[in-house]
Amino acid sequence: MQSTESASEWKNERWWSSQYNFASEVKKESHFSDSIELHDVTLRDGEQTPGVVFTKDDKVKIAGMLDEARVHRIEAGMPAVSEDDKQAIKEIVKNSSFSKIFAFCRTRIPDIDLALSCDVQSIVMELPALRQRLDAMGLTLERAVATSIEAIEYAKKHGLFVVFFPYDTTRSDFESIAAMMKAGETGHADRLAVVDTVGGASPEGFSYLVKKVKSITRTPLEVHCHNPLGLGVANTLAGLREGSKAAHVSVNGIGEGAGNVALEEVVMSLMLVHGIDCKINVRKLRDVSKLVEQLSKIPIPVNKPVFGRNNFRRESGIVVERYYKSPAIARELELFNPDWFAGETEIVLGKKSGKYSILYELKKRGIETSEDNVSRILEAVKQRSIQTKSLVPEDVFDEILKTVLGSS
Repeated sequence: MQSTESASEWKNERWWSSQYNFASEVKKESHFSDSIELHDVTLRDGEQTPGVVFTKDDKVKIAGMLDEARVHRIEAGMPAVSEDDKQAIKEIVKNSSFSKIFAFCRTRIPDIDLALSCDVQSIVMELPALRQRLDAMGLTLERAVATSIEAIEYAKKHGLFVVFFPYDTTRSDFESIAAMMKAGETGHADRLAVVDTVGGASPEGFSYLVKKVKSITRTPLEVHCHNPLGLGVANTLAGLREGSKAAHVSVNGIGEGAGNVALEEVVMSLMLVHGIDCKINVRKLRDVSKLVEQLSKIPIPVNKPVFGRNNFRRESGIVVERYYKSPAIARELELFNPDWFAGETEIVLGKKSGKYSILYELKKRGIETSEDNVSRILEAVKQRSIQTKSLVPEDVFDEILKTVLGSS
């Protein structure tokens, strides 16, 4: 998984990022694990998006596509929520051929028993580290520590891989954090999670906290971040850069509030700006992104990183000129070529179009005409876009061509 220092790290036939990401001064401060896992929470944390309900069949379909995309881990749900969730988890376990399937539990023995009844071999087990949350639950820190150790030991005795998840870590005092992390270590949890539940950390603060937690435990760490300030991906990368073994993510970034960290954004960021290939099939990720959009009924914003439609659309005349004259160079100048995972760049018409936008469309149609006609077509396109405050669709452009050029 570790990259080698060469030009291909930032520039190849698929992408061209920044060489400064790979400067020796930058790389010496990076401590990425040799094996980073992506832990997908779409079916649990993602479904906690207000108004989103996934049926058993929905969950099985999404998990199947994540498995095909070779996503390392799938958090299939919380069996205590409903019988449907329990049955979905069992079906997902049965069908999975690559991904490790996890259930989500509280630090309660009955929750662990329910997870075992679903045939999972791995669980995420939560209890807050934040004293105020513990107070609201009627728990002291001391009681929370004891409860956690008891539950983790029970899960381990039953052969489960355990990720201990002391949530709201980033707002907790370090004495509480240390107590909970030590509880996880004492119970022999396999991993400990550093959790930015409300998304209040900065990348620098999160990096500092992960490093500080790492200094008090030998148990490997994982990171789980949320995105209300748009810092979720940056915080996740900061945590991974300090050596965390896994990142918790969701398809399209769905989740409570402003959402979780988007799976596709972390995969592509690791690849393009850190030279780390997690061996996930990004073309399949495109398919699962569309499926989650359909089943969650949450449209992907056109300007969303990675899979937002505008990543692959170009209206500006100066950009289209490059695509008309030198398409290979034009594609090379983009951050990435969508052809390897999301189709070709789409040239669109609107107010910002130029002469070469019209020539590009005419060439597609095998039409040659005078410069005067090109100018008239361009003016009509611009006026139509201004009137409708939108792009000019293909059928409307064809009508403009008929008006300017005649029925021939």
